[in-house]
Amino acid sequence: MRPTDEKIQAYRAAKDLLAKPDESAQRYIALELRRCIESIVYEKLEVYEKWLSAKLMRTWQPPQAFRALLEVDPGAERDAVIAVAVQERPGGAPKTEPKVIGVDRRPNVKWLTDVWNKLGAYLHADWPFARTRNRGDRGEFYQRVLTELEPFVVKTFTMAASNTIAFECSECGETVVISPAGLEAAGHATCLNCWLRYSHNEENGQPMFYPLDPFIECPE
Repeated sequence: MRPTDEKIQAYRAAKDLLAKPDESAQRYIALELRRCIESIVYEKLEVYEKWLSAKLMRTWQPPQAFRALLEVDPGAERDAVIAVAVQERPGGAPKTEPKVIGVDRRPNVKWLTDVWNKLGAYLHADWPFARTRNRGDRGEFYQRVLTELEPFVVKTFTMAASNTIAFECSECGETVVISPAGLEAAGHATCLNCWLRYSHNEENGQPMFYPLDPFIECPE
């Protein structure tokens, strides 16, 4: 099942369960909401498949995967209105009014992490040693999450457009990908496989990357 279809299915399942006065359904609501969040994140990550390797994405939970994406493209968590217009030349002023072709709704990584973890806590048995036994009104929390997820469920438009710079990590051999915006925002590039960071400078108009945290191998 495609992520776009699964997010809708999971959202509807959670909404239907919440409408039932059945206490035993509470944990299943949390499961369906987490499945919905997973599908939304996977839907977004699909357009970045050339930036993030499938091998790495398989090892991460959705919040971790999205946080890793921000290392490459810091704008990935900001909503974007995508519009097109006719130009006489690249970079020139548009000849026509921009025409909106879609609005890309993108989740905030802090919200994503907080909601994901709280839903995960509702999947477990009540812990008798917790500081407080009161977890709050689950129904009220679930309804809030449904409301916050709705824009991502009803909107399926998603895209990524950016120049990228790629080079081989000197430590693990994986390809490091960074956008110019990501490089400017962070001041460094990061290998998402071994998390080695790279500083950079320009040499003959080309970016050159150098390990910030060189590894020292112990002879013992």
